[in-house]
Amino acid sequence: MTLDASLPNCNLCNKRMYHERSISYQCGFALCQACDGKYDDQELKEKLNIPQKTNHYYSTEYGTSYPYNQCFYFANESDLMDHFQFLYKCTANEIEFSDDYKLGLMFTEHDGTIDKQFCDNHNASLIGTICRESVQEILNGFYENSDRDVSNLYE
Repeated sequence: MTLDASLPNCNLCNKRMYHERSISYQCGFALCQACDGKYDDQELKEKLNIPQKTNHYYSTEYGTSYPYNQCFYFANESDLMDHFQFLYKCTANEIEFSDDYKLGLMFTEHDGTIDKQFCDNHNASLIGTICRESVQEILNGFYENSDRDVSNLYE
């Protein structure tokens, strides 16, 4: 048996683990056999002083038609970023480095959670008639016909 010195230490007790069979994983953390199963996920995160992520959902007027000024809703930051990338036909970096994004003008962050399917249905209803097309067809058509591009972010 060869000892592998490149293996991680236990995230809880810092014990060195020398064989891959001695590693257990919980919530993405490497634990030794002695620490495995001591705590549930919540307790483990508390022990490791991992800040608890609060739940948020997002809204934006970017992409809606004036004068309606309605909002698109997104269940998570990833879906919001996808919206901006499709809308402006650019990368996440180009969006994140724009002044409007850095200043927080492109979206509003709300406390709480919202269902992704509700968001998709709501967003599609602002664009087209849901009963005639699928939600995804409506959203895809909207993004394909967007006349915005990355230069609009830097005006």
